[in-house]
Amino acid sequence: MAIIPSGLSWSCKEEYLNSEAGAFATISGRRYYKTNDVPAICGVHYNSSTYTMPFLLSTDASAISFRADSGGPWTHCITFEYLGMTWYYNWGEHGFKNATPTTDYPVLDTRNVGAYNSEAVAIFILQKAAAMLTAPFYTMEYNASGGRGSMDTQYFYCGESKALRTNSFTKTDQVFLGWDTSPAGVTVVYTNGQTVTDIAQEGESITLYAVWRKAWAWLIGDSGGHWYTVVRNGEYQTRVELSGISSLSAAVFYEHGFQFTPASDMLTDLSSPRICKWNEAESPQLTANVEAVPVVPQRVIFETITLTGNVKYINIAGDGETLWNVSFDGGTTWYKYNNGWVQVTLTGDGCPKRRLEILTASDWAAVVNGTLKFRCWLRAGGWVKRIRIDY
Repeated sequence: MAIIPSGLSWSCKEEYLNSEAGAFATISGRRYYKTNDVPAICGVHYNSSTYTMPFLLSTDASAISFRADSGGPWTHCITFEYLGMTWYYNWGEHGFKNATPTTDYPVLDTRNVGAYNSEAVAIFILQKAAAMLTAPFYTMEYNASGGRGSMDTQYFYCGESKALRTNSFTKTDQVFLGWDTSPAGVTVVYTNGQTVTDIAQEGESITLYAVWRKAWAWLIGDSGGHWYTVVRNGEYQTRVELSGISSLSAAVFYEHGFQFTPASDMLTDLSSPRICKWNEAESPQLTANVEAVPVVPQRVIFETITLTGNVKYINIAGDGETLWNVSFDGGTTWYKYNNGWVQVTLTGDGCPKRRLEILTASDWAAVVNGTLKFRCWLRAGGWVKRIRIDY
């Protein structure tokens, strides 16, 4: 009969086994601690009709030294051979009369087995542990579903009711909802820390996948009531119009919202673009102006200028990143540069200052008397110093 060096190794630490340093028992106000992370069999036993004490057992000598709040470490131990292995057995400094232990580990009655420091008691403990180690069980793995962190494998005995581990994974800008049994990680089958019984068969190993939800997200809207999301592929972004969206809700943001700063060209060709942001801390939604996003150009419209003749040239002094449109009918339509002033659009998508500068006098001469209005998109820190019109 193999006890510890079996296929289970030290895996059943939720019962007799403790693989972590820290407190494992309190007896008469004295707390006992393992001093390292080497696995050991832990517990408390009665060594007479009235005395109680803690114990540690391991095949590694370094695992069985423990300390108590009032002193230690304690090293009262024996070494013996059992099942072809060398075992180290450590017990507390002395028993505690009429003591009631507080511990997550089993309390063993060894009163009729032998002295607390005997090999007979140690083997009795091993045999009790072996019954737990070799009982039918299944294993539970935890998958972060794209999150960060690690969670230990969990072991369940068949017929046992026990809580799932508390989630310790994290994911940037995401909220943990629960666990899915499918790698898709979209449906909450089990909640965080839920107590379960026989959710797998003996010998099975199953995986639970973290289910995440966006903690916040953006969507883009325009004056026509259209809604858009942005898809990012590497450094490239693509705007996608959403269909069937009559009103915004948290569910719409969960499913379609994006969580990165949109590129300028995702907004500049829209009519009155706006960014709507849903944040779990700000319900139900926060509507932000385009100007609230620093790297997105801000729209500025200059006062209408009445032309006094055919325009020969426009001189613009501003930073090189500023985008422009110009309108000759007071803003009803905007000229969009495309190898010359050949295209008129209701919204326009802006053109760099340098494109206006390369237009010739003959290009401008085609513009008849009327009104002139400029629209520019300024990035954070952008500037416009002067617009000069020559006739």
